Amino acid sequence: MSKNAINVFAAVIQQNGKLLLCQRALDKRYGGLWEFPGGKLEPGETFFQAAKRELAEELNVDVLSLGIHYLSVEDPGSNFVISFWETKIAGTLKPNEHNNIAWVPLQDLLSYDLAVNDRIFCQHYQKNWRSEMAFINNVEYRRAELHDTYGGQRQGGISTPAKFPFIFIFTAKSGEEYGYLDRFQSDRTYWYTGEGQIGNQQMIRGNRAIRDSEQNDETIHLFEYVRTGIVRYVGELIYTGHHQSDAPDVNGDLRKVIVFELKKSDL
Repeated sequence: MSKNAINVFAAVIQQNGKLLLCQRALDKRYGGLWEFPGGKLEPGETFFQAAKRELAEELNVDVLSLGIHYLSVEDPGSNFVISFWETKIAGTLKPNEHNNIAWVPLQDLLSYDLAVNDRIFCQHYQKNWRSEMAFINNVEYRRAELHDTYGGQRQGGISTPAKFPFIFIFTAKSGEEYGYLDRFQSDRTYWYTGEGQIGNQQMIRGNRAIRDSEQNDETIHLFEYVRTGIVRYVGELIYTGHHQSDAPDVNGDLRKVIVFELKKSDL
């Protein structure tokens, strides 16, 4: 980094799994492109002080705190060094200097026409998603919002988002009448019944995704229904094996089901 570097603050503001992007005015450098809001530090300012000043000017909001310092990027066309910070705000957004603002789902970030440094950050953010944005044990989520954020199948017990290295598995008490006896065993292994409601279950689609999760570098996340549309996060699980069992299908006919043997990742 040059000793003449000029520090620039960039706010990474999250709401319901979406990030705030702002479209630069056409008469500015990178005019019309999308960016994370912020600006240059004045002499003697801290990043927090700059954040409060810049976001008050640009968006009419108050900065409550700065969290994770995600990344610093040296701008290729200037002495600017842009530092991206997790930012908590309060107030109603009002764009005073930008053409537009948007709350963008994580999987759609790179579909926007981003300024060069903001694109570098978004690529980093998606690559390091697992360590930066973890689900919280025992917290309730709306299933629809999980899919709005990550994608994946909105129905059924196994959901495989295409753009994120996650496998979501969902369990509910109501599945027991169809032979879905999902539960922790005495050795703390979690048995999870595969997908397929009629006939013998096959090692395809979601079932194959669970089996091959480790080699595909994907993590399995278990959610339990607590009421209609609302699921509680149980934790991250690791595939350790599977076996077959006899259980009725939705028509009451006996068939073979796949029972996955999973263990908590923190054990």
